[in-house]
Amino acid sequence: MSRRSRMPPRVDRPEVRAVAEALLGQLGPAGTTPVVAGPADAPALAALSAACFGPTAITAAGWRRSLGRANALVLTLRAGPELRCHCLIEFNRSQRRAYVVETATAEAARGQGLALFLRGRLELFCVSVGYRHIASHVSVDNAAARALNRRAGMVEVGQMEGYYDDGGAAIDLRKTLAAAPGSPA
Repeated sequence: MSRRSRMPPRVDRPEVRAVAEALLGQLGPAGTTPVVAGPADAPALAALSAACFGPTAITAAGWRRSLGRANALVLTLRAGPELRCHCLIEFNRSQRRAYVVETATAEAARGQGLALFLRGRLELFCVSVGYRHIASHVSVDNAAARALNRRAGMVEVGQMEGYYDDGGAAIDLRKTLAAAPGSPA
């Protein structure tokens, strides 16, 4: 079997999106509904990103770009039409690695386990389609993100000075996932 044939599938394929939607389940925590985001969600994603991250937020145009990429997936939790939480993940097929770009929770919905729920579903999805590692970077000043990543089992493996445009440092986080039974290592 060639290395290419052992690579995980592209995440833009409808059957792969269906796996993500099935793993999300019917009901999330605190009465939310899990949904895989699509292009029409870009304005709401940008608004939540702006509320959480201010000037460093992902814009609506940035969300449209991410949502249109073959290697990106956005998991969300909603209460009715209201977006409560999102997690943007980009996938590197050759490294079998998922990179968590952004996780955000609306201020009124914090402390209810929404982000941790999405991160758990992300791991289930990764393992089910052949990804073996998760990585992320968070600002050294973002105590909430660091705590979320610790609760999600991520390990702080280093610090990168000057990582952000404003010169701020970032913490490098990693996690290795167990292979699904019967899947290639």
